[in-house]
Amino acid sequence: QIYHCAAHVNHVLAYNSLRETNVLGTFELLKFAFVQKSIKRFNFVSSISVLGSSSSSNTKGTLEKRVDSWSGLTDGYSLSKWVAEQNVFDALEAGYPVSIFRPAMVSWSIATGGSNEKDWFNRLFRGVLSLGKVPQTDAQFGLISVDFVAKAISRLGARSTSLGRVFNLSHSSVMPFLDAIHVIRDIVNEEDSLAAKRERITSMVASPIPFDNWMNVQVKGALNTIPRGTESYDAIASLLLFVDGLSGDDEDTFIKCE
Repeated sequence: QIYHCAAHVNHVLAYNSLRETNVLGTFELLKFAFVQKSIKRFNFVSSISVLGSSSSSNTKGTLEKRVDSWSGLTDGYSLSKWVAEQNVFDALEAGYPVSIFRPAMVSWSIATGGSNEKDWFNRLFRGVLSLGKVPQTDAQFGLISVDFVAKAISRLGARSTSLGRVFNLSHSSVMPFLDAIHVIRDIVNEEDSLAAKRERITSMVASPIPFDNWMNVQVKGALNTIPRGTESYDAIASLLLFVDGLSGDDEDTFIKCE
């Protein structure tokens, strides 16, 4: 079997910058799996982002199939995964053994607490805490632990009943952005030495700022005063990724995570 989860994950770069790794890389692995004398099962890890605007639909079953249009995809990464999926679906429809997995927002390990410190979710909260200002937003996050994603893909990928199927992996509930800030505050409170930081976070949550003001005045203003190359500057600069507003994950659940 082949489990293909390698990708260049970047929500800022254009499609052309991601095509070689995410599209052509997948195509080369498809050739390796099916052109050789010994055909190998191909488990492709895509992304829930290929659903675009349709990911907000409440019709769960209809989303577990090929997405025919890239309409609604606004970033190069989502588009690169969509194009790669088209090649995988072509192989599936040609009769080759394929399964497709679309994880939503993968987060910390339940077992170890480990996470990817460079992903946008971590950068978001690190930047907010460095700035000391919280934006008003209706964004919600449907986080799913890396433990669950790995277990689901490895187990489903080994079952013959999973062949030819698409699995959208997301959580059964979502967390509003400000609630996530509260969780961070409560975690911080477990360390007595960080009591002052908890008080600061409490004050931030109590006085959220309209998003336009937060981005154009608070974020950009801070970047004009903090020296470049410092830890604070890099943390706050990452907030520029959210210039169009904070976007959360789809609320729908396709495989329940408990």
